[in-house]
Formats: sequence, C-alpha cells, structure tokens
Amino acid sequence: MKLDKRSILLILVFALILLNAVLFFNLRSLDKRERRLKAKLSKMTEVYKEYKEASSQYGILKKRAFIKETPSASALEGLLEGLQLRGKLTRIKPIQKRTVDGYSMEDLEVEVSGLTLEELVRLLYRLENGREGFIVRSMSLKRAFSEEERLDSSIEVLLLRAGSGS
Repeated sequence: MKLDKRSILLILVFALILLNAVLFFNLRSLDKRERRLKAKLSKMTEVYKEYKEASSQYGILKKRAFIKETPSASALEGLLEGLQLRGKLTRIKPIQKRTVDGYSMEDLEVEVSGLTLEELVRLLYRLENGREGFIVRSMSLKRAFSEEERLDSSIEVLLLRAGSGS
C-alpha cells in the first residue's frame, strides 16, 4: 500500500490538529487548577494574617498566664481532680524552674496510669485549653500491664505564670 504525498500531508495535518487539541485541553485544565490553588492560597493567607493580628493583640503568653499564685503540683492535682482522674496520678516531678520576661516557667513531669483513651484526650484538652496555664511539651504512652485497653502516660508540661513565681 503506497501513500501519495497528498495522503501523507492530510495525515500530518490531522495529527497536528489532534496534538494541538490535546495540548489546548491540558493547558486549560492546568490553568483551572492553578486558579483554584491561587484562590485557596489567598484564603489561607487571609486566615494567617488574621491569626497573626489576633495573637499580637491579645498575646498568647498573657492569655495563658496563670494569674493566681498557687503551687504547681496542687494546680495540676486540682486539674486532675476536676476531671475525676486524681486516683490515677502516679507522680508529679518538678524538672526546672526559670523566669523569662516577667513570666515564671516551671517544667513538670506528670505520670498517670490506667487511663482510657477518652480520659487521655480530655486530660490533654484540659491541659492545653484550660485557664491554669499549662502547655504540653511532650508525651509518651505505653499500654498498661493490667489491662491492654488502658494506657500509662508520661507527660512533660510547662506551667506558665505571670510574675516572678513561687
């Protein structure tokens, strides 16, 4: 089967038109994707600016500063008692105390045993979002020996208080 020049030329023109159409639709879809990503980025940028403005206005340290001067261990025990977890507290060990820019910072290691996952979530939420001024630095978990569905946890927290501290 021998193709003449005109048939070859028609095949080439058709191939070029087909290639052009494929490239056009790919570029069009990439352009749509780029516009969507730019819109998401602009929304995220707006949210980030709002966050920066709010955190500078209120000051995270001032918001989380522990106003009352109470000993750190009793503050932590009170928090656990409020969650009805006082009986599961194994140990509170002070690690380090320091003062920075008028704020007293005390690192504590808290060990709690026999927690369910729900109790652990409530404890972490209360530590991070409560008015006591605790900030969770690190945490380690292991299964309790007595019951596999319970957890033993060691949590390193930072207690932040306004003033020179006790």
